[in-house]
Amino acid sequence: MKPPSQKLKLFLALGMLGLAAVFFRRSAAVPSRPAELAYFYDEGERALFPAPRNLLAPVSGWRKPGSVAVRAIVIAANGDPEDKAARRIAYLEKYSPELKAALEAARSGQAGAPPRQFRQDFTLVRRPDESDWHAISSREGKAILVEWQTPGPDGKRPTICSP
Repeated sequence: MKPPSQKLKLFLALGMLGLAAVFFRRSAAVPSRPAELAYFYDEGERALFPAPRNLLAPVSGWRKPGSVAVRAIVIAANGDPEDKAARRIAYLEKYSPELKAALEAARSGQAGAPPRQFRQDFTLVRRPDESDWHAISSREGKAILVEWQTPGPDGKRPTICSP
């Protein structure tokens, strides 16, 4: 049997390279989309539920009319978002009435986006076991935003989970 010619080897190598380029381009062209849902926490029911990520909290609660729900940042303490037993609420988040109105106006095209400092001063956070809300620009708000990120005893960092 005669060995393959140099031209055939070159042709096969170029074909394989071209095929690899096509697969690479396809995988790079697919944007990584965040989950369409986020966790919300019904304060009256004291329960988590999934809702569209683009809702501006506070929103109507899950089941009861008049109930209020806020966004919940849920983490897997062991770093494995698939481990439902390791999930817990890191903190809760909502917008002040002023910021919520400004964001709704911006979405509808009636106004521009609110300035960054305004968003930070009027985005409120709290720990799940507390009742006081804090601006994320405050010292306490900043502490709430980062305290859940501490690695556990095994050295793994907690991971934010989506429904």
